[in-house]
Amino acid sequence: MTARVLRLVDARTGGVTSLGSPVTRLLIEPGADRVTALRAHVVADVVRRVVEVRKRRAVVTTRGVAVVAAQDLLAWNIAPPDADPDDVDPSARDVVIGVGTDIDQRTRCAVTVGPVRVADPAAGADPLAARLVLLETNHRDAVELSAGALSAAADRLADMRRRVAAWADRPSSAPPPDVVERFLTAVEDDLDLATALGVLDAAAGDPAVPDGAKFELLAYADRVLALDLARDIGRASS
Repeated sequence: MTARVLRLVDARTGGVTSLGSPVTRLLIEPGADRVTALRAHVVADVVRRVVEVRKRRAVVTTRGVAVVAAQDLLAWNIAPPDADPDDVDPSARDVVIGVGTDIDQRTRCAVTVGPVRVADPAAGADPLAARLVLLETNHRDAVELSAGALSAAADRLADMRRRVAAWADRPSSAPPPDVVERFLTAVEDDLDLATALGVLDAAAGDPAVPDGAKFELLAYADRVLALDLARDIGRASS
């Protein structure tokens, strides 16, 4: 069955909440740790993006003192939070994304992000490589942004960008609808981004999929992933 709504597991009950209304309101409870707060912002950003891909609207706001600087949000391809409208009760949101905080029972769904440990990160690491590490890991699980993890993610990201740049020169072709739907279905299944990335990997290595279709597929998927996969188009090969 084709998935048409985002489904998130509620951290309070373990039940599944379906989000298919015209407007989805998200509140980020960032906590005090900057890197884990960045992860909460990444999760909210993915939710916003997949909601918008499905032609609906998402409003993302934060509570408390901001612990993530605006330039960090920009570097991680995260849109700045929306202004908090006066007519919306901060405790009555569709989704609250935070770090084990108490959630008002009027909130439809609570999403908890696992802690992030930074262990000797590579100097000058691409923030989008760190974003990829987070996307590859279930948002509830603890994750370590080690030098090794960041280096592997940077290599994977460089390979994806290199392929996209090469495919951009091929005749354009629509991405396979079934592959697009499998990608979105995985994302919409409680943000199963590891499976979604696997769908893209399989399509990228499938000789039956034209290169032009692979380009369009990755460009479409990047509307959710926000990894700047088309960044190297037009750059001279080294």
